[in-house]
Amino acid sequence: METSNLSPSTVFCGTGASHLLHQARVLARDLTRVSEENRVRLERAGRPAVPVSPSPSALLPVTWLHPLPLDTEDQKTFREVLMGFEEDLSLYRLEEHALSKHAVELHRRTGGYFKALTYVISTAAIIAIRSGSENITLKEINAATAQLG
Repeated sequence: METSNLSPSTVFCGTGASHLLHQARVLARDLTRVSEENRVRLERAGRPAVPVSPSPSALLPVTWLHPLPLDTEDQKTFREVLMGFEEDLSLYRLEEHALSKHAVELHRRTGGYFKALTYVISTAAIIAIRSGSENITLKEINAATAQLG
């Protein structure tokens, strides 16, 4: 079985990096300036030369990582991710909806976080291969969760 590790690097920028937000706010104020050249061009076009300030957070190289939702407005997301795993798993006796039918339990155990979900599913798949079952059931999920701690 070929495994791939889809593990994005994440940098947490907490209270110790408030200077970054401060720099973004300064930059945002600088971007609200309208040069004389642009002011004249806008006035000729019949548009007011009112500067529009971007959000300071839009200027930061930040990606917010949230857990995948389960049973919210977007009820399909987590289950669609599980179906994607089901399609890509190379287990000879993988039952249809092997992961999807355990969506609530997998979400509870992983908090909906993709990285944790990847670890649980890949560990459960390895356990299934080693045991010869070639299928992921709650037994393999339990064993994977216990192994991962």
